[in-house]
Amino acid sequence: MAPELLGGKGADARADVYSLGAILYEMLTANEPSPAATPYEVLRRQREGAPSPRTPVPQIDERDDAMVAARPGSRS
Repeated sequence: MAPELLGGKGADARADVYSLGAILYEMLTANEPSPAATPYEVLRRQREGAPSPRTPVPQIDERDDAMVAARPGSRS
C-alpha cells in the first residue's frame, strides 16, 4: 500500500508507481522492501523511511538497480 493511502488521502497514479517500485525491488533483490513482523509494522516502515539496506545483486545492471532504489521525486 502506498504511504499516502495510510493518511486517508486519495489514490492517484503515484500509488501505482509506488506499488510497481515495490514489486520491482522484490523481484530484483529477492527481499521485501520493508520487512517486518506484522502488517502494521510494514505500513509504518513504508511511511517513515527508505527501504531496508540491501546487498545489490551482481546480475542486475547498476542503472536498473539505481532506478529501483531511488526515492520518490529523485532522479537517477
